[in-house]
Amino acid sequence: MLLHNSIRKLLKVTHARFLLVFFAQVSLWCMILVGCNQNPAPTQPAEAEEEENSDITAAFLLNQAGDSAVQSTDYDRALALYQQSMDSAAVDADSFNYYDSRLDMACVYDRLGELDKSIQIGIPVLEAFIRSGDSTRIGRTYSTLSAFYGRANMPDKAFEMAQKGFDILKYYGSDIER
Repeated sequence: MLLHNSIRKLLKVTHARFLLVFFAQVSLWCMILVGCNQNPAPTQPAEAEEEENSDITAAFLLNQAGDSAVQSTDYDRALALYQQSMDSAAVDADSFNYYDSRLDMACVYDRLGELDKSIQIGIPVLEAFIRSGDSTRIGRTYSTLSAFYGRANMPDKAFEMAQKGFDILKYYGSDIER
């Protein structure tokens, strides 16, 4: 009986770690796929495209430049570009671009190994997205925080965040995240 209980506990721990790694990987792939799909191929006439492009803000373009800097591992430049994006978004009172850039900044700190700082930045971003009611951003932020907590050796908190992110994205996220 004691051996049976020991095996059961081992399987629970192994299962929880598997789920944590699985949800972190799914979160990462969702962020990669969503990031690659932000500007779909144009299907409208040129006039409509120009009208659509007028909605692209300086904050959005600076955020995209920050993403490029991250991809080339120029993290100092990425942090500067994300800060400029946040400053621009603050001037325009554009909270979504502001907090998107803030979460991207947290991801840079995660890559730099400053896990406490990435979590410290990510929590207010989650709270802001919860206030906004944007379920896709809420789910992605929970999933991102899950990865931060996992890398910070906080498996219980990572699993909790991954589960919340998964549940929200499963029911309310875009088709690519379901």
